[in-house]
Formats: sequence, C-alpha cells, structure tokens
Amino acid sequence: MPHSARHLVAHNRAHPAGAVLPEHRHAQGQLGIPLTGTMTIVTPTARWLAPPGRGIWTPPEEPHAGHYGEASAIVQVLVPPPACAGFPAIGGIIEVSPLLRELALEATRLAPGDPAESPLIALMQREVARPMAGPALHVPLGRDPRLAVVMRRLIDEPDCPLGVEALATTCGASPRTLARLFRAETGMSFSRWRDHLRINLAVERLARGEPVTRIAFDLGYQSAAAFTTMFGRLTGTPPARMQRALRSAQTP
Repeated sequence: MPHSARHLVAHNRAHPAGAVLPEHRHAQGQLGIPLTGTMTIVTPTARWLAPPGRGIWTPPEEPHAGHYGEASAIVQVLVPPPACAGFPAIGGIIEVSPLLRELALEATRLAPGDPAESPLIALMQREVARPMAGPALHVPLGRDPRLAVVMRRLIDEPDCPLGVEALATTCGASPRTLARLFRAETGMSFSRWRDHLRINLAVERLARGEPVTRIAFDLGYQSAAAFTTMFGRLTGTPPARMQRALRSAQTP
C-alpha cells in the first residue's frame, strides 16, 4: 500500500459545471463534502446526490463515478483502510454538521502522519454516525440490462411521459417483467422510483437557484402545484423552502 494511503489525506477540489469523473476506485474510504454546488456519486447499484449540508461516504475499493451539475467546491477526505471500520460499511448520504465540515477543512491542513490525525478521525467517525434528518436523496440502480436501459432513459429524459407499458417495448421486456424488475432490484414500484429520481434531479436544480415552476415543467409535471405536492410528500418540505435552506447552506 502506498505510504499516502496509510494516513488521512484531504484536498480541496473545484469542479466546473458539467464535470464528469469516470468510474474509478480508491484504496481508502472517501468522504466527499460539498461546500458550494452539488456532487453526485454513481456506483453500480445507486445514485447519490449531496447538496451543501450533506456528504457522501464511499467505502474502500467501491467503484464510483462523479458528476457535477454546477460549479462545485468539494472537500475530499481519504480515510486509511484501518480507520474505515469506524465509518459505515456501505456507501451513502451522511449529514454534515458544522463540526464535521470544519473537521474536513482542518484535515486539508494536516501533513500525513500528523499527531492530530487519530483524534481528528475519531471525531469524524462520531459525527458521521449521527442520525440524518430529511431525505437521503438516494436512487437505487438496477443491474439487469433491460432495467438499466429504462433507467438511463429516465435519467436523461426526466420529462419522459411514457409509462411501464410503453417503456417495456424499448428494452425488450414485457410490462409485467419490467414492473417486477423495478420491485426486485430497487424495492420500489416504477412510479415511486421515478418520483425519487425526479426529487434528486429537482434538488440539484433547486441548489442552483432555478425557479420552481421551470423545474416542475422540465421534470414532466403538468403544473408547479402537482410538483410541489409530490416534493412535499416525499421530503416533508416544500421545494421553495428547501431551496432557501440549500442556498443558505452554501459555504463561501
């Protein structure tokens, strides 16, 4: 193992709007914390979105790609494998408290092997373990090639009006098979999965300050009211209120 992988290593990263990092993996665990903008991590089984106030934990050796829908400033913390036992065993969204954000920023100032490394990691482990309030902004992905075709289309065309019956013809599956695949591989019905996808896409755009009405129509809703109702039902917060919270969470 390279010497640098045995110690906590953290960097400030800046990504332009539209940046895509191809699939890769790290020997260490990765904690990504957006300071401004958003980050999306895609693994073979999930799509995770983190606006400011959230972070994404990726365990060691987990294949993942990165997507940045807007100009984003990120703190990337690479945790040495022995210390990863104190972090979640599986990847996902985490709550980023003000303390965790400051710990990550402090980590960027440490030299490898600094005596402060161990207590810093212990504090990070404690903060990451805190329960998360609000939606996780997680969309499970399917491995079946037929399911993957449909999911890719809906991600690329969130306003697609087609239902299960019509989409089944595009992937070589019967409507019953496609509906079964959604439940078996995501734990959700087709319609619920699409609602969760649209929530994720909406939050990314809300963080950019886009108008709620434009987001609603771009995502395929017939009215801003219909979008607001769905958004509030799944997140517990109206989109306009979440937008204010997301914008206030941006760290200069």
